[in-house]
Amino acid sequence: MKKVYYIIIGFISLLPIIGGAYGFANVNHSYADDSTSATKTKYDPILISSQITDPNNLLAADKPQILSIFQKAQEQSNIKVYCIFVPDFSNPPDPDAWIDQTAAMSNLDSQSVLFAVATQSGKTAIFIPKNSEKLSKRNLETVSPSVVQLLSVSAWSEAVIEFTKEITAQADANSLSPFIIAVITLIIIGAIAGLLYLFIFRKKLQKSKDKPKRLKRIETVPRIE
Repeated sequence: MKKVYYIIIGFISLLPIIGGAYGFANVNHSYADDSTSATKTKYDPILISSQITDPNNLLAADKPQILSIFQKAQEQSNIKVYCIFVPDFSNPPDPDAWIDQTAAMSNLDSQSVLFAVATQSGKTAIFIPKNSEKLSKRNLETVSPSVVQLLSVSAWSEAVIEFTKEITAQADANSLSPFIIAVITLIIIGAIAGLLYLFIFRKKLQKSKDKPKRLKRIETVPRIE
């Protein structure tokens, strides 16, 4: 009987040790799971190789539609749109500095525009080349309220499409400006030429009125006597 009693007491005394060992094993296992499943949340400036950079596949379902919108913008306005969706910017964390470095690494030409979004921090950045003929950085310091609204509800694809439409509209507006100026210039030149013609014509007409009329020469018929 005493042996059974001592066995039970010994087993009970070992329970904390066994429980601690089991708990430690679970903690280690949990930590290992966290380390292996952790995803990269911050991205350094990157070399982009396609018009859509989306490591977390936020745009995957609508990628064909977005690429179609990009193609239409290029055909209609000769503007090539790129977009980047990453969790956050790093090294540097400033959005403008980050996108400038990304654009420099990627050698974007004067017809390109880059739209970058950090989905976790909510930061956005736009890159427009300084020598762009159709787009003005001054008019695109920040994204429009409509794009901001779409981003705020995680409508990522819709935000890219809306941004592309706005870019295309601005490029088209700037493309029409020289044409309109040329037309207005031609109209002004035509009006001035018309006024000069009327002035000269009226002056000649007035001179012809003021000039005394010559009497017709009347030849006398010889009288027959």
